[in-house]
Amino acid sequence: MKTFTQRRIRNFVLLILLCTITLFVFQIIELTLLVQQYYSGWLLVAVILVLMFFGVKKRLSVIPMGSNAGWAQVHYYSGLFLVFLFLIHIEFSLPNGIIEQTLALLLVLTAFVGIIGLLLSRIYARRLSHLDEQVIYERVEIHRIEIKENVESELLKSIERSNSSTLSSYYLEHLAAYFSQTQDRIAHLLGSNYPHRKRRAQLEQQLRYLNKEEADFVIRLLAFLEQKNTLDCHSALQGVLKFWSLLHVPIGILTSLLAGFHIVLVYAFRGAM
Repeated sequence: MKTFTQRRIRNFVLLILLCTITLFVFQIIELTLLVQQYYSGWLLVAVILVLMFFGVKKRLSVIPMGSNAGWAQVHYYSGLFLVFLFLIHIEFSLPNGIIEQTLALLLVLTAFVGIIGLLLSRIYARRLSHLDEQVIYERVEIHRIEIKENVESELLKSIERSNSSTLSSYYLEHLAAYFSQTQDRIAHLLGSNYPHRKRRAQLEQQLRYLNKEEADFVIRLLAFLEQKNTLDCHSALQGVLKFWSLLHVPIGILTSLLAGFHIVLVYAFRGAM
């Protein structure tokens, strides 16, 4: 943990140093009466290409150019540097024109989604690693169906042995919907286990009204509740991580395309093409 903290401090110090040097260089360029937007604009393009390469690297892990973790760090800090460089490009003022304003809005949105996604990935990845069972997101629904089938199979056996409909009535009223789909998404995202504890406590209260066969089933059902709760947690947390990636990448691509269109317009209207 100490090494991780030291690495983060070191990276932030390097980022601040890079931003300071960049600002100093472009101030010198302005003093020489050159158009700093030309140089900062092409530097922005270079940084955007570095950011885009991270997505390519993740999908093509065979590329022998460092680890994904290392490139992720480059991506995070390059994104922060891009925001600062864009402020230099627009001279720390509101941009003029619809294209420029839209580009600025998209850039801010891309950075915002990226920062929020980074924070969530840090928090949720840690919570996922602490769960008793690790589940692939694409197999969550398969596991849910298996749990529901096992619960209902055990329920039928219990009814046959006890000749009582008490549990079946309770299951249909309180638990059938719970085992039929993912539940408690908001609670899991907020890190709350209250709905699960309440559901478990209500089920445990039924033990005093049941015979031995039914009580044995309830004990097994409590284990199924734990499995379903873990599965719902995977579904909620991994779902957010998947959605963040699906949201961040398209906005970033749209920002890059609009930046390219902006470059074409600038050169066209300045007679450079």
